[in-house]
Amino acid sequence: DPLGLSDAGSPRGAVAGPTARGFDAHAYLRAHHQTTSFAQLQSGWATLKARLGSQERRLRGVVRENLEAFLRSAARLERFARALERLGRGGDRNAPEGPTASALAATARG
Repeated sequence: DPLGLSDAGSPRGAVAGPTARGFDAHAYLRAHHQTTSFAQLQSGWATLKARLGSQERRLRGVVRENLEAFLRSAARLERFARALERLGRGGDRNAPEGPTASALAATARG
């Protein structure tokens, strides 16, 4: 249960879960938390918000830690794509290792 509340005995499958497309929160609460008090729902909402905040902070950390590597990879992929385009327009077809090997190897090195 996303609210962290026990929903034992709730009719599983009767209503789409929170990750489903077109999720209806009202229908979900009616189906899964008919007997849950308003205070319990508020507590569950606070728990959910705290979990989501924690997850958001972790994801931001992952982005910060990996942004430089991502940008380097993106730049390398752009150079690789440009090399492929140049080769497609008539690269060195007489090279002994084939028309693309030397240019692609140079691009892959950075």
